[in-house]
Amino acid sequence: MEENSPQDKSQVVVDEVHNSGACDNSMTIRPHHPTLISSNVTCYNTLPYNQRAEKHITTISETPQTSQKALKSPSKEAWIDAMSKELENMKHMKLWDMIVLDPGYKLVGTTWVFKRNKDHSNNIIAQMARLCVQGFTQMPGIDFNKTFPPAGRFNSLCTLIAFAEENSLDFHQVYFKSAFLNAPLTETVYLSITQGMNQYQGKKCLCLNEEIYGLKQAPLAWYKRLRDWLVTVGLKSCTLNLCVFFSSGKRATWLYVHIDDIATFSSNVEAFKLEIKQEFEIKDLGRSDLMLGVKISQESQNLTLD
Repeated sequence: MEENSPQDKSQVVVDEVHNSGACDNSMTIRPHHPTLISSNVTCYNTLPYNQRAEKHITTISETPQTSQKALKSPSKEAWIDAMSKELENMKHMKLWDMIVLDPGYKLVGTTWVFKRNKDHSNNIIAQMARLCVQGFTQMPGIDFNKTFPPAGRFNSLCTLIAFAEENSLDFHQVYFKSAFLNAPLTETVYLSITQGMNQYQGKKCLCLNEEIYGLKQAPLAWYKRLRDWLVTVGLKSCTLNLCVFFSSGKRATWLYVHIDDIATFSSNVEAFKLEIKQEFEIKDLGRSDLMLGVKISQESQNLTLD
């Protein structure tokens, strides 16, 4: 066999590479350049990420996170008015007594939580302030014991909606105003006085008579308060889901309880809502179109979940 010359061997290698497709003459190699994120240089993209995020949050939401910020904000007067209304409401409900604290007792902290309510066009329609307990300052076995209430299951709500459609029941939603403030307190809890409670300055502490927002045991206490009342008006809790209540007879009624909201399915829902109003202060939301993040469309007798 005749040996290939060095030139012939190199030609064979070139041919093999070409035939295998490892070399593609149509491929163009371009130099790598960083991806241009934005050509518009602003105060946001020239800041470090954490500062940019903080500035963005401050821009889109001017709701103060503390009472100090609320009292220094441009909406100072509105926040002061909201805090005054909250304290007046609590005073009217006799939620606490002003006392001199005995030695050895620990105070539970309090704080203000602020909120702006907006309409569908993002216009501010109300500014609200809520006095809350700092639950992390409570001591187990002293300030609270049991804390967890029953939780409603989403599939139970879906089942009730299907049941309502099948049996031609009305579906309305009711919101309980200041729900936790209606629940009795079984433990002895002493609150500290925070900024914005000027009328209580000079007093040692506040001794709670009822539950308020932020207490670890408040959700459970409210559930028991609502459950006990529902039993007195003839409803029973479902064995498999303690957040579902029902009554049979001439006025069939089913309830789905989610903290301070209830979905009411009834053949005479207006009569049942009148009973609720005699016991609690509520906001009647009427035919519900949104509950637990689920859009509920109701046309005639047809219900649709989105």
